[in-house]
Amino acid sequence: MEKVMEYILQVSMDKSFSKAATNLFISQPALSAIIHKEEQRLNIKLFDRSVKPIRPTYAGERYIEAAKKIKHIEDKLYKELAATDNQSREIVIGSSAFFFVNFIKQLTQNFQKLNPHISFKCIEYSTEQALQLLQKKEVDLVITAHNSNVKHCHMLPIRSENLVLAVPASFAINDHLKSYAVTLKDITSGKWLNEKFSAVPINFFANYPFILHKKSKDMYKRAMRMFNNKNMHPTIVGQIEDFYTLYFLARSGQGIVFLRDSLLKYMEPTQNLIFYKIADPLTTRNINIYYKEDCLTQAMEGFIAYCAQEGKKV
Repeated sequence: MEKVMEYILQVSMDKSFSKAATNLFISQPALSAIIHKEEQRLNIKLFDRSVKPIRPTYAGERYIEAAKKIKHIEDKLYKELAATDNQSREIVIGSSAFFFVNFIKQLTQNFQKLNPHISFKCIEYSTEQALQLLQKKEVDLVITAHNSNVKHCHMLPIRSENLVLAVPASFAINDHLKSYAVTLKDITSGKWLNEKFSAVPINFFANYPFILHKKSKDMYKRAMRMFNNKNMHPTIVGQIEDFYTLYFLARSGQGIVFLRDSLLKYMEPTQNLIFYKIADPLTTRNINIYYKEDCLTQAMEGFIAYCAQEGKKV
């Protein structure tokens, strides 16, 4: 597809030259000039610029309709060509170090045993970086606990994870909640999810300091919703990027933290932390795989299907 058609489709989608220019990573004057030149070439007006948001003219609608058909045919062709390529294929995955070490590595290795002609390139990014690169088509797939819709991307849950509250053992509240405490062994075995283990309302800890993830993270938003559900306004003494740092800060007595239960499988037993099951459905969240449907190869489709089937077992 000619670049000018892509630009016109983007303007049509965003209903704004400035927004389209931002999404296309070019300047607004350059975008306007390119589209004006195409209008001169065709001797028509493609957009009515006298209204806001801008909208296609009748001729513009016909042009956009045809451009969408061309794009669909082109995407289908590229997908079919990729599917018939018998050479080694590489899938680029963006994710966090935790998922690469504790989840993705096993999935990719098991998949390669069944499909030895497919290779993987795993690159560590923050969730925000990885999803931006997916939109730019610089990575093929993103695996993350992010749980929001992402523009132009599809999301598929492949397993769930559970969040546990870790409280410094020095905090006096633990003396009153001994019957609720769960052991590290209970957590790593999965027994703690059984109904016989009682959950604690989060507002029991309202008067104690918390350390949360950074505001851009799903875990920060999830924690704040839990607090709001109980009309709770705890003191937040820090905001951190990753779960590992949160664990060690809590272990040193600096504040209460939320941890993913799978992280604790790799931690040594400690007497410095007491763990609790929290009575809130927000403590369960999905691990998702994000992808762009128009960029899928046969190899990617196969791996996504494999993750959906086998992800819960890893």
